[in-house]
Amino acid sequence: MVALIIWGVIWGPQTLSFYWYEYLNRKHLAEFEAIEETYRTDTNGGETPEETLDLFVAALEAGDAGLAASYFVPEKRGGDGGAV
Repeated sequence: MVALIIWGVIWGPQTLSFYWYEYLNRKHLAEFEAIEETYRTDTNGGETPEETLDLFVAALEAGDAGLAASYFVPEKRGGDGGAV
């Protein structure tokens, strides 16, 4: 019985720590994959990076910083998806 208690005191915290870090890793991986999917399915902007940059510059010149930011930060878009 004493050996079982000693074993629990030694390995219990390590086991708990392992499962806690596994949980956090899975949670953060799921969040990262959701962000990747947002960028992968993004339809705002041009067909090429150069076209998107031109749209970005045009929006800045027009004084629309929100639209300009929407070309590069999809999660900052308004409810309309930031469509042009």
